[in-house]
This record gives sequence, C-alpha cells and structure tokens, in this order.
Amino acid sequence: MGSISYVYQPECWKIVKKGISIYDGKPIYTMVIGGGIDYLPYEFVENISKENYDRILSREYKIKTFAYSKIKILLFNKEGNLIPLVNGKKGYYENLTEEQKEFISNYQKIFVRSKSY
Repeated sequence: MGSISYVYQPECWKIVKKGISIYDGKPIYTMVIGGGIDYLPYEFVENISKENYDRILSREYKIKTFAYSKIKILLFNKEGNLIPLVNGKKGYYENLTEEQKEFISNYQKIFVRSKSY
C-alpha cells in the first residue's frame, strides 16, 4: 500500500500558532507540516514566516525535506538560492548536515545549467 503524505502539499499544512518574528518583526506561523493517510504518519513542527509560506503556496518557492536532520525543510527561491524559513535568521547554513549542503550545491548547479538553455 502506498503512502499519502502532505509534506509536499503546503495547502494541507496546519497553522497552530501565529506570532511576530523576533528577527524582523513580521508575522510568523508555527505549523504542523506533513501528516497524511498512512499507518506511519510523517509530520513535524516548524516556524515559517508568513511571507515565505505565502510564496510556498504560490509555488514561487520550492521545498525539499530531510526528515532526520535538525533542519527538516530547505526552501529555495526562483533563482535557486537557499532561503531561511524565518526571514532574517542568521547561522542557518552552518546548522545544515553535509547531505543537505551537498544537495544545495547540486541543486544550484542543476538550476544554473537549466537557466542557460
């Protein structure tokens, strides 16, 4: 039986708390991401700025998940650049795993190559 997960369906994420970011003073959400219909649901909680969440919903930003990493979601803008989930947050890249850093490097190479056509 296949798994139906909502990790890559942001419109199914649940906002559990709204607040203001200490980094830039803008709205921020605490969200339950994932869930789904399965015998082993896959979900986790993350803080995301409202601005970034809106851009995810509009498909302007792309996501990639890493379930077993400290930082579970990587967010990329249209240019293929890594964006922190919470705007203005410092030290983001240093907390990534080597697997995530390698993914970013490869993603950006592929992105740049696809833009040159």
